[in-house]
Amino acid sequence: MGKAREYKELRAIHYLRRDIAYNTAGIATGVLVGTIPNGAIPTRVRLVISTGFNDSGTDTLSVGHGASYNEYFNAQDASSATVVDSTITNLVEVTADKDIYVKYAGQNSNASAGAATVIVEYTIDNDQ
Repeated sequence: MGKAREYKELRAIHYLRRDIAYNTAGIATGVLVGTIPNGAIPTRVRLVISTGFNDSGTDTLSVGHGASYNEYFNAQDASSATVVDSTITNLVEVTADKDIYVKYAGQNSNASAGAATVIVEYTIDNDQ
C-alpha cells in the first residue's frame, strides 16, 4: 500500500473578515477588508448586515478590488438587517496579492446607525 499523502497545510477555506459601521473612518471612499494572497482563488463574498443603515435616502454597500470597489457587490441594499451571499462565478486565480475593500454610500450622508460584517472566502494553492 502507498503512503498516505502528507499535507503541507490544513485544507480549509480561508477568509478575510472585517466589521464595519456607518461611521467607520474612510467608509465612504473604501476601507480595507484584507488581502487575498497571490495564487489564491476567491470563491464567495458575504455581507452580514446586523443593523440596517439608516440614511434618509438609499443605503448601499459595495465590495471589490478595482477602482470602484464593486466587483463582488455593486451598491447592495444595506437598509435592513440581512445576510447576502455572492458566489463568484468567474473563478480566477489572482496573480498578485489583491487588496479587497468595502465602501458605504448613504444618499444624503446623514446616517446615524448601520453595522455589517464583510466575509471574503478564498482557497489557497497548497498542491505544490
